[in-house]
Amino acid sequence: MNHTGNRLSGRARARGFNLQEKFNATLRNDPFREEDFELMAEWGFDFVRLPMSYHCWSSPENWTALDEGCLKEIDQAVAWGQEYGIHVSLNFHRAPGYSVNRSVEEPFCLWTDDEALEAFCYHWRHFAERYQDVGDGVSFDLLNEPAFHAPGSSRFVSLAEWRRVYEQALAVIREVSPERVVLVEGGAWGSLPVGRIDDPFVWQSAHLYSPLAVTHWRAPFIEIDWTSEAPDWPWNPDTDEDWEARAKFADLFYGSGTEFSIPDESNASVWDAARFRRRMRVWADEQRVSGRVHVGEFGVFNETPHGVSLEWLSGALDSFREAELGWALWELRGPFGVLDSERKDVAYEDFKGMRLDRRMLELLKNG
Repeated sequence: MNHTGNRLSGRARARGFNLQEKFNATLRNDPFREEDFELMAEWGFDFVRLPMSYHCWSSPENWTALDEGCLKEIDQAVAWGQEYGIHVSLNFHRAPGYSVNRSVEEPFCLWTDDEALEAFCYHWRHFAERYQDVGDGVSFDLLNEPAFHAPGSSRFVSLAEWRRVYEQALAVIREVSPERVVLVEGGAWGSLPVGRIDDPFVWQSAHLYSPLAVTHWRAPFIEIDWTSEAPDWPWNPDTDEDWEARAKFADLFYGSGTEFSIPDESNASVWDAARFRRRMRVWADEQRVSGRVHVGEFGVFNETPHGVSLEWLSGALDSFREAELGWALWELRGPFGVLDSERKDVAYEDFKGMRLDRRMLELLKNG
């Protein structure tokens, strides 16, 4: 079985899932599974994002030492992508000096410490060299969700700081692979575009988890006091905290005197299909100009009622389709996914030893 349609190029809407075998080294550092690639291809998907922690193959104490055994497991995932016609996007979910996951603190800061930036570029150079002879079925997603500087820090990553980091990493990759597709994630957890990048092989990656009161209701890893009743859809909260936070973080990310602006949502407190289109407008505008935007993450945690989750996903998928955006659901397997999600209100289908949420899968297949 040998497919060639696994490029991330032009306006192709590459669609698929995130696989989590290596995204948090303190929880797991497992090999990827061939059956996941086989299933995605069988269902008609052609994109996979691998969010990974560099702690799986190295450590902050000795970041030049690389575990070849772990890296060969990543090689195997890349090879399965080639075999099953699935584009593989390699992402640093935890990079030297930064992770949005605050459970483990890095000993240096990617945004302020030269050593962290040196280590970041060192690792990306290694990946560039490692896959130099692999075709365009592989892309590099540089860093997951720039946000606060470090655990407990109130200092927000600015566009200028992010640009300094991604430009140096991109330069290192370009020395090895001038035409490798590289994805640069938006600021403020992937929600805000970084502006035009003068490189025809650089894409921007968006993430969508708004409003959190719907997508992450009762999620134990979100620092919110979940005292509200279960959300419904459309979602009409008493106060539009989502917009207030978005406007604040846009100011912090872009800074004063910027040419950037985001659509005003202050008079649109209800979350429905129209609100999705408004939220995604900045990405749709960029897609119309460059054709190089992809949604790297979106999804709904398993405590949100299933019907509400499907309505939210339907609205998100409609907005992606209208903007001609490809996407990757967080995740294939687990609380956000279509397999073994452990929802209490789903009539699961027994499927190859797993529990399949058939209604969610069919929605995604048509998205």
